[in-house]
Amino acid sequence: MKRYLYILLAAVVAFTACDTEVAISRDHIVFFSDKVTTETTENSATITTYKPYIMSGLQEESVVIYMEYWVEGYTTKQKVETYTERFGDVVFSINGLTPATTYSARLAMGCAEHNKISYGAEFSFTTKEHIPVAGYSCECVVDAKGVWAGVTLKDVAFTIDGVESPLAKVEFKYAQSLAGGNWTTVEVSKEQLAEGFIIPAEGEEYLTPENNYKYTVTLYPEDQNFEEYTLNGKFSTTATELLAKNVSAPEITADNQGITLTSTMPKLFIDGIEIPGYFEVKYQFIYTDNNGDQGIMDAICAEDMMSATAPLSLFKEGVTYDFRSRMEVDNKHVMDSDAVQYTMPVKETPVPTPPTPPISGDADTTAIAGEWHLTSWRGTVPSFDVYLSITDDGVVSLFQRIDSRLWETFYSLVEIENGVISGVYTDEVAWAHSYYVAIDGDTMTWTSTSDSTEVSVYTRSTLPDFTNPDIRTNATKGTRWF
Repeated sequence: MKRYLYILLAAVVAFTACDTEVAISRDHIVFFSDKVTTETTENSATITTYKPYIMSGLQEESVVIYMEYWVEGYTTKQKVETYTERFGDVVFSINGLTPATTYSARLAMGCAEHNKISYGAEFSFTTKEHIPVAGYSCECVVDAKGVWAGVTLKDVAFTIDGVESPLAKVEFKYAQSLAGGNWTTVEVSKEQLAEGFIIPAEGEEYLTPENNYKYTVTLYPEDQNFEEYTLNGKFSTTATELLAKNVSAPEITADNQGITLTSTMPKLFIDGIEIPGYFEVKYQFIYTDNNGDQGIMDAICAEDMMSATAPLSLFKEGVTYDFRSRMEVDNKHVMDSDAVQYTMPVKETPVPTPPTPPISGDADTTAIAGEWHLTSWRGTVPSFDVYLSITDDGVVSLFQRIDSRLWETFYSLVEIENGVISGVYTDEVAWAHSYYVAIDGDTMTWTSTSDSTEVSVYTRSTLPDFTNPDIRTNATKGTRWF
């Protein structure tokens, strides 16, 4: 009976071990557990299993437990001889593995006493895929003034697993806090990253003094597998400080057509920097006469110069004017130069020469010869002035002040026939009407032959001094009294 039990026990042991181990010797049976737990990271693995053991009594110090592993599909093996024991388990830690790689492994037991090795069943494990760690750094400093702000971006960098990686672009956007997302975008160049830059962007509106703004800085990685990084912030502008330089008095030249003013274009400094193209700047010339009346001439700016030309008719002859260069900012900040004086030239107007009387024709105007003043027209006192000078030999001088503040002079050659007077001006333009003429003492009445309501009453008078060039112009065109 005892012999039967030994045989049965030996059979059970042989049946249990035949699938999991190789015997160190014919007399010693090694047991390996098929319960293996693996935990992996990107480049490490922890293997836990029951500690293998030998049924018969070999000396424990002569037995070595270790693990072999290799990349699946390859034959080169690595050996791990260090492990820890915990509650009957052995725990192997493997480092330096390749991410997302499948390995094959097996436990082994060696016996120095018999110079034999036994192996457990092979198993496999896979390391986890490597997930790169993206790192960003960026510091934004905004030095806000009134209508502009300086922006400096510091320590701008993008790293993958601690190694610096290039950026596709860096973007700075800004908007008024109350503008609801109306952003202005600046793509920051390498030079601007190193030296900083000024907002507003070229062609964009200037900032509003004493207002709140928000901004974002966005880093776009060149590797599109990574999301962009955004830094948000706010800044407030201050009151605007304006400074003008080189506001110089104009130089004046004149000819028969008009006067020309030139001056160096003033330089505008806003909040400490020159802004030559600030959109709310006007360049002008201002002139003032001795009565304090003022006029404005808009300047044309080119090549750091401002200039303007005006006809002489815009000014009073012989009057001295003060001229100044002006720069006006935002329709309220006015910066004028010192004044330079200039006296307008007086044109020498020749005294008109009456035309030669006609050689033939009925031109006897003796009865109406003399100097006359229009005192009634269509039954009312006229709101304008007309004087006539009629010679005995048929020349009529017409002096009128109707469309001009100056007296205009026209000359006509006339004739009278059957009490009707008609005439032709010296430029060969005929009178608009012919008239019935009636004389009663110092009163002369002309009635249009085509319109009986067109009645002009003249009274003998003395002519004003029309030789004074300040009140007279020698007109050749325009509305004529008759």
